[in-house]
Amino acid sequence: MAEFALGRSCAREALQALGAALAGIGIGQHREPLWPAGIVGSISHTAGIAVAAVAHADDFAGIGIDVEAARVLDPGLASLVCRPGELQRAGSASHDEGLAALLVFSAKEAVYKALWPILRCFLDFQDLEIMLDADLCSFRVRSHSPLCPPTLAAAVHGRTMLLEEGVAAAAWIPAPVPGSSLLPG
Repeated sequence: MAEFALGRSCAREALQALGAALAGIGIGQHREPLWPAGIVGSISHTAGIAVAAVAHADDFAGIGIDVEAARVLDPGLASLVCRPGELQRAGSASHDEGLAALLVFSAKEAVYKALWPILRCFLDFQDLEIMLDADLCSFRVRSHSPLCPPTLAAAVHGRTMLLEEGVAAAAWIPAPVPGSSLLPG
């Protein structure tokens, strides 16, 4: 609960730094933050770490961030989260399959958060493919789901970062949304 409150505190500070009105940040039906009108944002927290990012919706259609404490994903969980090519590419670049799986997991969490205000639906871990660059610092996204048009997935920009305490990932989609006429609803 303390990390949740810390995440909300980070979000209020981010809103203030953006110059946005300090309205309350509600909690949506799916536990997503409800941002003030004209704002997109993301909150993440884990094991004593909390982060938040916000932006004007005129500039970004969606942003997502994720932090994960250092750990090795169980191989069974890694196979649920990662498509075969993801783990192979990231593992060969990092020489550490456990780190590779955690980076892919964190990147997917950030991407799902960035896509939420656009798609308003949940995607399965296998629905998106994270293509980490050789430096493991940036990534591209490919969709394997009819719920996320390929043009939208291709518009996602992403970065990852190794932290002393774990990993972090950020994803953002510039506004306007590419292929918005193809989106559901």
